[in-house]
Amino acid sequence: MVLWDFTTTIRNPNRVQDFARVVNEFVGREWISSGQITIDFQTQLIKHHLYLAERTTKDPDPTSEERAIQVAKKHNVQSVRGRTSFNPLRKLGICYLDVNKIIHLTKKGQQFINNEITTKQYFEYSILKYQYPRYTGDRIR
Repeated sequence: MVLWDFTTTIRNPNRVQDFARVVNEFVGREWISSGQITIDFQTQLIKHHLYLAERTTKDPDPTSEERAIQVAKKHNVQSVRGRTSFNPLRKLGICYLDVNKIIHLTKKGQQFINNEITTKQYFEYSILKYQYPRYTGDRIR
C-alpha cells in the first residue's frame, strides 16, 4: 500500500499555493483525465510562470494566453502533464472531483488560496489527514 505518492512537478511546498490558485480557475468544470481540460490546466500553469518558467520569464507578466499555448506546443505539453500537475492538489486535499468529475475546492483549499491560513498551517492540516493506521482501542480502522 502506498501512503504517499507525490510528484516532482511541485518540488517546493511554497509553490503549492500558486498551483492551487490556478486550479481555482477551473472550479465547476469537468475533469476528463485525457481531455482538453488537462492541456488547458497545464497551459495556465505555463501562463502564470509555474511550469517551464525558465522559458517564459522574459515574456510580459503574466504570459499571454497565446504565448502560453505556443510554449506548450513547442515543449509537447500533453494531457499527461496536466494530470501530473493536478494530482498533488487532489492528494493534498486542496480540491476534489465529485461523482460527475466536476472540480471543487475544499474549504481548507479556499482558505489557503485566500491567504486565510499559511502554507505551514495548510500542510500541518493536510499531513494530519494521513495518520495511518487509525487505531481505536483494540482494533485498527
